[in-house]
Amino acid sequence: MFAWFQKLLPRTGNFFEQFEAHGKTIVASSEALAKLVRGGPDIAVYIKTIEDEEHKADDIIRDGKVVVVNLPIKKFFGLGLVAQTIWKTAFQQRAEQRAMDERTPCFLYIDEAQTLLSRRDTEFAAT
Repeated sequence: MFAWFQKLLPRTGNFFEQFEAHGKTIVASSEALAKLVRGGPDIAVYIKTIEDEEHKADDIIRDGKVVVVNLPIKKFFGLGLVAQTIWKTAFQQRAEQRAMDERTPCFLYIDEAQTLLSRRDTEFAAT
């Protein structure tokens, strides 16, 4: 009866560890993105940090299926809005590029979604 829900859960029993690890990658990459946008002499370091955290997040996602992005606009302002839009767009593009044999159930929940709506969303919803 709940087979579809089982497919959404991580393959291993370490859900909370994965959840916490993924949260740490999001925070670290978001902080590096904020520093990158501000500029300065360490731009290459910030880019490397973002890439490293992205690879860590990819490893976590390959083992499970939970992704949490918490970039509140009230805390990060315009940068939070841009970062959330990038995450949403990347999710949509990856979901559409999957081969038919790798189309396992996926779900995107966006709190306060009205701040991120675009014309592209209706096209994505139709796929």
